[in-house]
Amino acid sequence: RTLGFTLLFISFGIVLITFLVKKNINSTLNKLFSNLVVNTIRKIGYCSYSIYIIHIFCQWLYFKLIPPINLYLDFALVSTFSFIVGIAMTFTIEKYFLGIRDKYYPSRV
Repeated sequence: RTLGFTLLFISFGIVLITFLVKKNINSTLNKLFSNLVVNTIRKIGYCSYSIYIIHIFCQWLYFKLIPPINLYLDFALVSTFSFIVGIAMTFTIEKYFLGIRDKYYPSRV
């Protein structure tokens, strides 16, 4: 019953150990993924907190405006909407307030 989860945990453990032990992991990853893929994942990671904060509101708004269509389509549309709104929030609202913070409390480094 739990063989799938056990194999999943073992697999992620192997991947983690590989990342920690392998000396030339950066060159291997550069061969596997293009700059576009890496930059997209980096941008999503940078904006992840805003995406996390806004995703429930996006889901509520989506289902308030559009009746459920298909489980997978709804998931894809809500996720896309959340990513777009979260990224926009990061580069407008969050960046603005971080600028104010840095103005009054500059980084020591």
